[in-house]
Amino acid sequence: MPIYSTLRSLTRLFSYRFISRLINSLPDKVNHKKMIHSVKSRRIALYVHIPYCLEPVCRFCCFVRYPLRSDSDLISYARALVNEIDWYSSNLENASVGSIYFGGGTPTVNISLLGELIDVLRSYFGMVPITVESNPRTLINGGLDQLKLLKINRLSIGIQSFQDWKLKRMGRYSLPIEENKKIIREALGKFDTVNIDLVWGIPGENERSVIYDVVTAFNLGVDQATFYPIMPPPMKSKVMPDYVSLPISRELKLYRTLLSTVLSYDYRPDTPWCMSKMSNSQQLIDEYITEYYDFIGIGVSSIGKIRDYVYVDTFSPEKYVKMIKKRGYSVSRSMKLNKIDSDLFDIDSSLFGLNIRKPISIKSFTSFLLWSLAQLMFFSLSRLINVRENANILYALHLVQKTLYSGMNALREIGIKHKI
Repeated sequence: MPIYSTLRSLTRLFSYRFISRLINSLPDKVNHKKMIHSVKSRRIALYVHIPYCLEPVCRFCCFVRYPLRSDSDLISYARALVNEIDWYSSNLENASVGSIYFGGGTPTVNISLLGELIDVLRSYFGMVPITVESNPRTLINGGLDQLKLLKINRLSIGIQSFQDWKLKRMGRYSLPIEENKKIIREALGKFDTVNIDLVWGIPGENERSVIYDVVTAFNLGVDQATFYPIMPPPMKSKVMPDYVSLPISRELKLYRTLLSTVLSYDYRPDTPWCMSKMSNSQQLIDEYITEYYDFIGIGVSSIGKIRDYVYVDTFSPEKYVKMIKKRGYSVSRSMKLNKIDSDLFDIDSSLFGLNIRKPISIKSFTSFLLWSLAQLMFFSLSRLINVRENANILYALHLVQKTLYSGMNALREIGIKHKI
């Protein structure tokens, strides 16, 4: 597997170099406001982070999340979010917001507060399509009906697995499996798209367990299922020795099993991870990183990108509230990408979204050559094979994205530890 190993090594080098630069780049207040103003009529996405979860928090999760121990903490955070949303709306001028994504943490940890935030966002940006991530534990006792009243478009339910042994190994505290299935059935039809998140490739997993989760998900009739690999940063691997990536040869074998099982149903890959119903006339995918080159991050640990400008917000909820009171936004690190790095981010977004025709504003000659070569290879292969059904190609794209995300998880790890 030398090609895959080389691809992973190059991506890791790029990822860690990027993180090292970002960690050491203090924000420029004047430049941040200037870059936000520069968006003007560009089409962008908004990402809003809710960092709180019900206790106990899941051990496997690498995103920035904290146990919700006090309603006052969440209320204080939500008020700060409203103020930050207000700051960005007043500085974005004529930008066209095409998608809003609530991630976490658990955005549905308090659905009433979530509704207030959605009302604020819609008052500024109109009836924009909204995606909300959720934990099944927050959807019982009328939670689904509450979300339906909020008129969100895409509900993503973090199931992670339909197998108790996997949930236990990942440190995922969950409702009983049958109750999770019941929630999925009740959610179908209430929203334009119901997605479920599932994790694959953990140590001890075999082909049979991969098939079981795929078959169970699709037999339930979900609109979409996103199969995430584990992406452990360094410290997570030390705390959870079992939580490590599988060797490439083993992971590739599991991915081939996953894809072949997916293709035996009425589903197709929209990315190497996201599988959508083919019978649905509209493209269901709503992952802003593959649809938008520019996105604004709002809330703790959120990352934003405007052309060649990248920023990350503080990782501490306490610092976040103080920073919002002081200046209206919470950027803790920011930097300008060089031309090649900026191009590579956009190229990766297109390739991972399996959208080779997506227009890219190439800024460097080196990137122009790489992108031209990628397009040539893609179109040439498309004449010979169906790229969306080729496990080797999809696995290569998976490996790049997984390595990039693992690097970002290392950034989150550093940010939490040092309260950046």
